Amino acid sequence: VEQAVEPVRDPAETSVGTILDTVDTTAGDAIGAALPAVDGVTDRVAGTLAPVVRAFVAGVDPLDQIIERNTLVMLYTDGQAKFDVPGLEIRSVRPLDALGGTLVIYVAASPADMVAARERLVAEPSGPAADFNHLYEPAASSATAPAAEPQPGAQPASSAPDAGSAGGPVIGMIDSAVAMDHPAFRDAAIRTADFVAQPGTRPTEHGTAVASRLLTPVAERAQILVASVFFSREGHGPGATAESVVLALEWVARQHPDAVNISLAGPPNHV
Repeated sequence: VEQAVEPVRDPAETSVGTILDTVDTTAGDAIGAALPAVDGVTDRVAGTLAPVVRAFVAGVDPLDQIIERNTLVMLYTDGQAKFDVPGLEIRSVRPLDALGGTLVIYVAASPADMVAARERLVAEPSGPAADFNHLYEPAASSATAPAAEPQPGAQPASSAPDAGSAGGPVIGMIDSAVAMDHPAFRDAAIRTADFVAQPGTRPTEHGTAVASRLLTPVAERAQILVASVFFSREGHGPGATAESVVLALEWVARQHPDAVNISLAGPPNHV
């Protein structure tokens, strides 16, 4: 059953005030609770890891790489507690307990302000890791063969096993969502969570192909933690932002996986 996520108005679109950490966390809980499941995703991540839901407005960085317009992502270490940056407004603050540090998303008034702030921050040796919110595509070589079509009567995989409960390896997968009724997942232990800020249905082809390949005879008892980071773009292929990738990495790291598969392609990013 396909369901579309209802858009929630981005606070940055209606207010230029700084979003305080306590207010932002509360808003994240409310957003997560209000969103239904999306195609291929059974768990909507809420609370401190929920991205602020918003439409994706594309821009380009100085090297013509696609980014989210007027947006910067910054990673602060535990010792860097000052989040205020002149000329930027805070969109969200997300603690990264497993990776260490805090992910802060900022909004600039214009592309020029965004570029200037990024250049200034990168030049500071003691400052946070700062970069544009780059857009990434699924890695073409990781799923060259099409995924098998779901078979009539196929039973969906378990959507929320406890990590380590099946006795097999725990494999984190940062990719698109997966089609849970795929025949390869009939007896598989798969847990999914969504880290996409953009509303709408989620692509599933790439993630389904990758997940089915991870369930080899050697790892048939493996538990797959699927972190969905890709969203559909009208007229373009699926895209995932740097913000979504970092939040997905944090969620996977909290489950203490034995291995992590990341299937995406795009520019380097300081964060």
